Amino acid sequence: MPARALKSLLTNGPPVGSRLRQLIIIADDWFNADPSPTPYAIRATLRDLMFAGWDDDQGIPQADGDRFQKEVLPHLFAVLDDNSEIHLATYLVAIRDFRLALPAIVVNASP
Repeated sequence: MPARALKSLLTNGPPVGSRLRQLIIIADDWFNADPSPTPYAIRATLRDLMFAGWDDDQGIPQADGDRFQKEVLPHLFAVLDDNSEIHLATYLVAIRDFRLALPAIVVNASP
């Protein structure tokens, strides 16, 4: 089950480097097999972390990883344990608030 695989990887620390890339593969496969709101939201938020540079094997600032584990991970685990709308909504609010506190993603729009 994809939820169990995601949870297993997430218990080993924040989604950074190769762990994030593995999580994205699982989330992609889950969404492709079940294109419903929960797999979509988890896949999108993991990809957002990738675009924010969390897939870098050098890691992220410790404070960001600690905040993710404290502010987001409990809500993500709740979604993975019980796929209910209320848990999904709470997770989405938590990840939104977490991402708002991180530096903005800068995209070079020059041709």
